[in-house]
Amino acid sequence: QFDDRWAVPRKAAEHYYNLIYHTKTGLYSASAQMLGAAAAIQALRTHYSNYGNGYQHEHSEMGLVLSEVNYLVSHKAETGYANANDTLEMVGKIALATLIKIKLDEERTYRPW
Repeated sequence: QFDDRWAVPRKAAEHYYNLIYHTKTGLYSASAQMLGAAAAIQALRTHYSNYGNGYQHEHSEMGLVLSEVNYLVSHKAETGYANANDTLEMVGKIALATLIKIKLDEERTYRPW
């Protein structure tokens, strides 16, 4: 049984993604939860745009999500708006949990991107 306490629901993750990646203003006030959720959505979008729905290599998605986490945490730190919880460990934990939760939900309902 997957413990999804750190996971952000898909709808909320997509909302955070839009705030951070499309408005760019959301990055400055984003919490670790928002950063992790947005990183998970960005990684999934990148994966599916590169490989389509048929490519099921979760390890590549996990690599993409950790790369996005690194990008967001580093970028936020450069702006001077980083909080104590904006660490690679915290944001990465949230991002991976969100990614796994979304993938499990897709398997249950077959709702690919």
